[in-house]
Amino acid sequence: MNSLLERLGRFSARRHWIVIIAWLIILGGTLWARRQGGYAGQIVFHAKTGKVSDSQSAVNQATSNVAKLPDVIKAVSPFASSGSGAVSKDGTIAYSSVSWT
Repeated sequence: MNSLLERLGRFSARRHWIVIIAWLIILGGTLWARRQGGYAGQIVFHAKTGKVSDSQSAVNQATSNVAKLPDVIKAVSPFASSGSGAVSKDGTIAYSSVSWT
């Protein structure tokens, strides 16, 4: 391990401009990725009786209202596409995906 660190230090000292440029590229990429990514979460809908799909219009309205909030990038209803896995097999739980800055 000692010889590895010695070689790394020697390389960094001899080719300092390459190391500085590499760090700037890494920093720029990290900042760019952070700006694009944002945060993500889920809203969980649970039907105490029946199925969540019985209240599909209310779930869609709630998701639409969340999408209109400040800093929300997108909010996707669990019923936006069939077979997405956003609704449980028994139909009592559904997940709405939300992304914000």
